[in-house]
Amino acid sequence: TGSVDLRDPYITADLPLPDTTSAELQLEVELFNLKNENQDIMLVGKIIDRSDNEPLEFSWPVEIVPGSNLVKLTSGEIPVFLLENPSLWWPIHYGKPNLYDLELQVIINEEVSDSEYTTFGIRELETFIGDYEREYSLNGVKIYPRGGNWVTDMLLNWNATRLRQELE
Repeated sequence: TGSVDLRDPYITADLPLPDTTSAELQLEVELFNLKNENQDIMLVGKIIDRSDNEPLEFSWPVEIVPGSNLVKLTSGEIPVFLLENPSLWWPIHYGKPNLYDLELQVIINEEVSDSEYTTFGIRELETFIGDYEREYSLNGVKIYPRGGNWVTDMLLNWNATRLRQELE
């Protein structure tokens, strides 16, 4: 690692359901500047669809202050984040579990300061209370989750409001 540490890249996708012909990606990443002065860096990335050989490349200039800097990017800044006909992630018996790879680098004066790699899938999971039980929809299609060690908590983020609604 050089003078900027790239930490915890987190990429999400928004599908405009019921339409699944496009997806918008959002990237959050922490850039930790180890110097006691501002630095101009270039955040360079590559998104690789494992079912397609053509990577999507992007770069974004950032001026960072000493310490922690949170960078958030959308298709407004990075046009390739608006994907046409994305390869969606599906569970077994519903389709292929398509995945993407994200490679990120921090470039300072044409040298790599740090790099990170992560894998992600594009999918939209929804849940609601049906007539007899909790129901799930993945990418706009109703699914029935099954398998060993499956529990509701594994797919959902719990909060007090939601818990109250379920108990009423």
